[in-house]
Amino acid sequence: MFVKPREGCEVRDPFKLTLLPNEGAEVSDSDPFWQRRVRDQDVIVVTQKENKPKGGDK
Repeated sequence: MFVKPREGCEVRDPFKLTLLPNEGAEVSDSDPFWQRRVRDQDVIVVTQKENKPKGGDK
């Protein structure tokens, strides 16, 4: 799942030991740590839509 930190929150990735970027990152949806962050509203789950360019390659 793709998550972003809630505004005003800093969330540290427990595996990389870095802060979750404000732009968000892909994380494991089966990991209990990230499930808790979602439940506690420390992060926001973002649904990404593919933006395919209209028209063909020229």
